[in-house]
Amino acid sequence: MSHQVLFVYEDSLSKTVMEKILKEFGSKFTPYKKICGHGFGYIKKNILNFNKAAQYSPILVLTDLDNDPCAPQKMNDWLAGYEKSSGLLFRIAVKEIESWILADRNAFSSYFGCPMEKISVSPDTLLDPKRDLILLVDKYSKKEIKLDVLPRKNDSIKQGPNYNARMEEFVLNNWDVSHAVIHSPSLQRTFLALKKYTHHVS
Repeated sequence: MSHQVLFVYEDSLSKTVMEKILKEFGSKFTPYKKICGHGFGYIKKNILNFNKAAQYSPILVLTDLDNDPCAPQKMNDWLAGYEKSSGLLFRIAVKEIESWILADRNAFSSYFGCPMEKISVSPDTLLDPKRDLILLVDKYSKKEIKLDVLPRKNDSIKQGPNYNARMEEFVLNNWDVSHAVIHSPSLQRTFLALKKYTHHVS
């Protein structure tokens, strides 16, 4: 059965990662509309509306855990005590989408030129996975990759001018979901939730 889903996400990199994951399921999920929240604020503000609408048509929401203590608590806090609709696929990357990217250690090592042993075997436990990723690039990657990924000196933005484009290229062409789930429990939970998902709208 094919599910036409509304897909809501924080940024373009999150969108690319989730689209790569969805491809693992063939035609099971087809996003008919995609909404970029440009951060979590829009998603949090509208999550109750999404939850209500998911009673009638499935909605896939992807956000980062960030500084919240755990994914279930974040979900409960955002839903404000309301029961989660069975049609709401509310997925949380622990602690952020970079954890999932780092989880394919083999591909990351090959693409970015860093030794495998320098990449965390449990990226979900990193306090700031994006910072760890940037530090790895800074130390080991080629100049052209550094120019894309590393923030400029004295720049308030914590990433390079082509950070998302470079990471999305890596995800599309090199990153392997089946390898990444081994090292990221939150990614594995997302994959299994999508695999088991069946929903009959009201």
